[in-house]
Amino acid sequence: MYLLSTEDGTLHECSGPHALPYGEHYAILSHVWLESGEQSFQELQILVEKDAGLDRASPKIRDFCAFARLEGYAWVWIDSCCIDKTSSAELSEAINSMFAWYAAADVCFAYLADVGDEEDPNASDSQFRRSRWFTRGWTLQELIAPQILFFISRDWSLIGTKTTLAPLVEEITGIDRAILTRQQKLDSVSVARRMSWASRRKTTRIEDKAYSLLGIFGIHMATIYGEGENAFLRLQEEILKRVPDQSILLWGPRLSDDSLPFQHHPKIPPSTADEPTSQYWDSRLGIFASSPAEFASSGDLHPMSPARFSTLTGLDFELPEYTITSYGLRTRFPLVPVLYSSTLTHLAILGCEDSKRRILALLLFPRYKRALRSLFSHRTEGPEAEGASFRTVSLTVSHLCRLLGSINYADVCVLHQYVPTLHKQKDRLTMLAELRPKGPYRHLSVVVIPKWVISGLSSSGLILPDTYARFAAGIKLTLTERTPLSETTLHLYPTSPRPSASRLPLLELSMWACERCKESPLCASAIGSPHKKPFHAMVHKFTERGVSLREPEASPCCSERSWHVDTWADGSRVFPCGEWDLSLMFSPWMAGENHGTPVPRIYSLIIKAVQNTRS
Repeated sequence: MYLLSTEDGTLHECSGPHALPYGEHYAILSHVWLESGEQSFQELQILVEKDAGLDRASPKIRDFCAFARLEGYAWVWIDSCCIDKTSSAELSEAINSMFAWYAAADVCFAYLADVGDEEDPNASDSQFRRSRWFTRGWTLQELIAPQILFFISRDWSLIGTKTTLAPLVEEITGIDRAILTRQQKLDSVSVARRMSWASRRKTTRIEDKAYSLLGIFGIHMATIYGEGENAFLRLQEEILKRVPDQSILLWGPRLSDDSLPFQHHPKIPPSTADEPTSQYWDSRLGIFASSPAEFASSGDLHPMSPARFSTLTGLDFELPEYTITSYGLRTRFPLVPVLYSSTLTHLAILGCEDSKRRILALLLFPRYKRALRSLFSHRTEGPEAEGASFRTVSLTVSHLCRLLGSINYADVCVLHQYVPTLHKQKDRLTMLAELRPKGPYRHLSVVVIPKWVISGLSSSGLILPDTYARFAAGIKLTLTERTPLSETTLHLYPTSPRPSASRLPLLELSMWACERCKESPLCASAIGSPHKKPFHAMVHKFTERGVSLREPEASPCCSERSWHVDTWADGSRVFPCGEWDLSLMFSPWMAGENHGTPVPRIYSLIIKAVQNTRS
């Protein structure tokens, strides 16, 4: 595979994401391909040979290279043009290592071509929520793998990061916030839950439903375009071999009513028929799912501990072993014989439970009654009167207790017969570079107010003057122990008439770095009413005797007044300011540090002002 130079558009062969020289890093692009296609590796090579380089590259490639170059990156990786897809070997290698490329990138920029930068992404019907980027199969691993991911609008402006917007992204995608912020390891999440994240995503090629999930499960396998839905069948077989989690078998509709339509059958009756009847077999279903969509309702499942399994079933826990044969999946299951609609049925008790701690069982039907007693099939069943269907069952502890004494391990072969169905450049200013001020500081915090927050204040009847430092993402304030408080105080004026030097602000918001507090230096407060002395003037009275702001006694007693942002619940607080209530919410941009290099404490500040009804 190749890395693309942001200077001249040349492609340089690279053996892997960690093969760059020491100190070199690359940025990576996550995007939705155009329906008309993207510029390929061969097309870009031709342009380089003609000395056209980036001048004739597609707008997306050209703009991303310019954007990354301004951010300080000499190399970028784009899936559309950095893979020679005419080579099946290179394509297979790229697909199997895609997760690693995104995980090793210094930063990932998720380009949302259908999202602007003037809208609150949290709005109920925002473009951000409706972006196609959240519906595509390949972008799932591109969201999870990178440590740092920036969401970029169609005009190459910052919307936010996956850490800042983690609650919203969790709501949109269903992916746990702890996974997005790297507070929880990916492999600690059950297979069924990880599959559920992909259940509503679409891919252009059927095979990509499986190939786009290889990195999510740490699987490597051959890619064979043309095999159709068989690719997802092979993926499940590989997961079953490598991941000790039976939730992969618990897809499809589930019966979780309190009253189960089963009668306990204490003893398997002797067989009398030589041949199976049609009610025991349905060739359309197998032990494995046909696509991730089958796991849409399985996101609440997780494995249970061996100790809990033994306590509930009264059996010693046996490590499951699986063998894929021409008949199906051969293994050992704890089976319970039951009657369902006068039909002999078996419940296979699996080592999984749902969010209500109910135990999961798989519904099995005997395939042969005499010759092959251990051969079972499964199918979707349901009471015809209710029109419901199910293939798995949730058992409460009380239900399971009634079955104790009848649960026994048995060697089974579960059939898995499966029939596949077949901009302007000046607007693209640097963000990361601008957020790294020069100079040695003991306390360094950067506060960014996004453009959509400024637009929201305007809708509330308030405006921020144009005197504050602005960049592509909005307004940026840098706070150090040397920064005068007057430079980090925001004045909010009514939108009409326009603010002037002779007018007093309605609201005043001040931020500063507290010298006394090394762990959480960022402080903030707000006051209202233009009749009061400005807040920064109140603080300045600590220095009337000429004491420098850098001295400990220069700062007000922040801890007593609860001004420390890190002490606020969820980083938010509401300040009563006369006729207004000013809500401040600080969210860190990044989780942890990047390559061991200390970075400034970067916060996104969301400001909401609401007129109160207090007299």
